[in-house]
Amino acid sequence: MAKLLIFSLLVVLVCPFRAVALTLSEAISRALANNPQILSRRHEVSASQAARRAEWGALLPQINFLAQGSRLSDPRAVIPTKTPHFSRDLYLFDINLVLPLYEGGRIRKRVKIAELGTAIQESLKHQTALDLIANVKDTYLLALYLKALIQAREKTLSALKR
Repeated sequence: MAKLLIFSLLVVLVCPFRAVALTLSEAISRALANNPQILSRRHEVSASQAARRAEWGALLPQINFLAQGSRLSDPRAVIPTKTPHFSRDLYLFDINLVLPLYEGGRIRKRVKIAELGTAIQESLKHQTALDLIANVKDTYLLALYLKALIQAREKTLSALKR
């Protein structure tokens, strides 16, 4: 037990804990930079922006390529004629072009909905930041109030001792 007490005392003396005094603006900037809720809101905003870009991509033409090759165990007639040509290898090539000419406004409405989703996520991020700033200000001002209260109590105690 005595060894533990001596070790604890040495640790405290070797590694002094110093409280760093922060200004209100420094405390707010640190809180905004390191708060996990703010970081998650930023990721949600970037995800909603990516979803909007994906919905907008449906307005663009699409080209699909397909190439397939297979080898059969038994030869198959490839060209059906009187004397058919047999082959074990089958190949398939396909190209599709999709042009979204008219979809009844469905694609544009989905893009608009995705834009509204992005605006909502940005608004939620802003609201979270404002809540965090309010909490930091309340805590900072409470700490200043308690510090002033302790100083006033110490002055009162020293006046009573005289």
